[in-house]
Amino acid sequence: MYAPDPDPELEMIEYERSEEENELLGLKDIKTEGYETTDT
Repeated sequence: MYAPDPDPELEMIEYERSEEENELLGLKDIKTEGYETTDT
């Protein structure tokens, strides 16, 4: 697997959203299970 070198022009910022922000963005209602495909 290939991973490119870090880009010095990009800045990575990590943060956590509040519960209110997650609610406003609809992130609390996202279905994250059951999307697997089965080969038949």
